[in-house]
Amino acid sequence: MVAERAKDPERVRLGRLGALTVHARGRTNTAPARAAWEAKLLAEIDPEGLLSGAERERRLGYAMRVRMTHLARARWSKKKADPPVTAPSSRPPDPVAA
Repeated sequence: MVAERAKDPERVRLGRLGALTVHARGRTNTAPARAAWEAKLLAEIDPEGLLSGAERERRLGYAMRVRMTHLARARWSKKKADPPVTAPSSRPPDPVAA
């Protein structure tokens, strides 16, 4: 039942409209989390602070791409390993087969 609702085109459109509205109004507040993540990556990239600003930003971009690629690969591997979820049949059981 949940899978059916998730695929309902009207619900998808309403969800997309809601998300776009929130972002257009600037009501998302991911800046603190993103800043913390970038600080963590920068500490791994340049712990002594010896790199120039441009080099640190370049390496930060690559580190972020590496992390996102690892996450995408893990998600893809999980999807590949899991069998597809199907909705239960709405037909009553066959009395002859029982």
